[in-house]
Amino acid sequence: MIKHTVTVLIVVTLLIGLFVASLLGENHKVEALVNEYTKQLTIDSLPDECLSMPLSEIKQTREQCLNNNFIVNLSLLEYFGVLQEDFTVQIRREQFWIPFAVNAVNVSIALVSDNNNDEVLFIKNLFQVNRIDGHWQVINTEISDEKLRNIIFMNQQSIDVEKYIKIDGHDVRLIDQKLDLTKLTPKERYLVKFSTSKLLELIPKRHEDARFQQVDKRAKY
Repeated sequence: MIKHTVTVLIVVTLLIGLFVASLLGENHKVEALVNEYTKQLTIDSLPDECLSMPLSEIKQTREQCLNNNFIVNLSLLEYFGVLQEDFTVQIRREQFWIPFAVNAVNVSIALVSDNNNDEVLFIKNLFQVNRIDGHWQVINTEISDEKLRNIIFMNQQSIDVEKYIKIDGHDVRLIDQKLDLTKLTPKERYLVKFSTSKLLELIPKRHEDARFQQVDKRAKY
């Protein structure tokens, strides 16, 4: 009887341990997901899926979504004072996800300069992450911080996102500009990089060129 009881306790303990480990793993995935998304803050590349930002109630094209993302990301860099500095992204979950008890997890972020020695200040609840069909997805952004909202508004008014390139579907118009790279402001440098990334995204890859040529060749016979 005692042996049976001990066995049951061991099994229960193992099951509880596995359950807790699984919970910790799933909660870690929330942080990993947001961390992966915020890598685009460097503006060196464009995200595969553009997260809609609450800057417009109108359904956006991919380009419009990317433009809004650029304004928000640039504003975040400005908010944290890291436009010209190397930084790391710190992420903080505001809830611990528990199945059937907590559906959504709010995530706060901070961009911390590598030279920073002060207390880290987070923008609270910037992202909301939900578990959908067994996978975590960033489903919402909430820009409630008044300082950030003001910076975004000022950048919307002062930055012409189409200053260097104007895209209309698959038609691209390059705006005639002469750039003095030694005199570009930090924001201008980010805008040039962002515009270049959008242009490169529209240029077909080599395998796509080959596929198009094969289609054209077959069409001649």
